Amino acid sequence: MTFNLLVTSCFHQGTTFKDADNSPRIAISPDPSREQIIFFRIDEDGHIQTPFRNEFNMNHDGERICDLLVYYKDLLTGKHFLVLTELKGTDFDGAADQIINTYKKMALYNCLRNKKYCENIIVRACGVSKRLNKNANTDAKKAKGKILKSIHIDKKDCDFVDPRDFLRFLRGEKVSTI
Repeated sequence: MTFNLLVTSCFHQGTTFKDADNSPRIAISPDPSREQIIFFRIDEDGHIQTPFRNEFNMNHDGERICDLLVYYKDLLTGKHFLVLTELKGTDFDGAADQIINTYKKMALYNCLRNKKYCENIIVRACGVSKRLNKNANTDAKKAKGKILKSIHIDKKDCDFVDPRDFLRFLRGEKVSTI
């Protein structure tokens, strides 16, 4: 992956993010002695002609990608993670599709599989919704299964979480409510 592209065109200052009106707001406070976290906004309000979208051929009308790539480094273990993150209201299936599309397009260009570029980086997927509840959990569980079947990541590296649990997910703590 061209990290220059991420830094120059997608870097998002801070660790607070809100996309659309009905999407949740993520606001996390990293522990600098424990972790490093960087947000990269890759879906710029649905604009299809952005440097990131052009680089990975994600620039077609109606093509949907996830909102953020979140880089997380656990300073205690030295592990690095790239988390494909989508913020949604209740369209869990749509969130899954966006995460899957982003992963597959990036994988076509070997940036997620090529050890030269992403050595020791663990790819994870997270849908964030403030509307997880008993009724919505069935839909979120189906969407999680769809992601796992499509992009073949470890079950523990994929989840749908409440915004208040996003940092716990990044840390690898058990947060699943689905």
